[in-house]
Amino acid sequence: MGTKKMNIVENNCDFEKYVQCFYAFLDAHKLNRSAERNAILRAVFDFNKHFTIEALHSELKSRKCFVSKSTLYLTIGLLMEAGLVFKHYLPSQTTPQYEKFYGSDAHNHIYIEGSEKMLEFSDKRMEGIKKEIEEKYNVEVVSHAFILYCRKKN
Repeated sequence: MGTKKMNIVENNCDFEKYVQCFYAFLDAHKLNRSAERNAILRAVFDFNKHFTIEALHSELKSRKCFVSKSTLYLTIGLLMEAGLVFKHYLPSQTTPQYEKFYGSDAHNHIYIEGSEKMLEFSDKRMEGIKKEIEEKYNVEVVSHAFILYCRKKN
């Protein structure tokens, strides 16, 4: 049996598309666009890795943007609902990690126990698995998240 190569991927997306998607979501829900939401959106977009609310809060403070944590949680919730942010719970942590999501066709992860790291990977076989599930269970897969929990070999 041959091995298939999995590619480690980065979540790449044009910021303007990210903004347009969020604004369309806000407009559809009759929610306000604000300077705070824009600053949070920019900071989230600039993260090229998973982040916590604490890390986001620190990043915003370093940019001289003082936003309350309640505003952060509310905005992250809106970004999740808009499909722009994904939330992860790692087994060894009590607080969730987040990542930007828009523009990525892969949402597969490798969590390495004890390292607190999650690597995102792409594997074309996932498309076949999703198609099989759709046919077998008469459903439509609208999104997916797949996490392998691993430990380093000695």
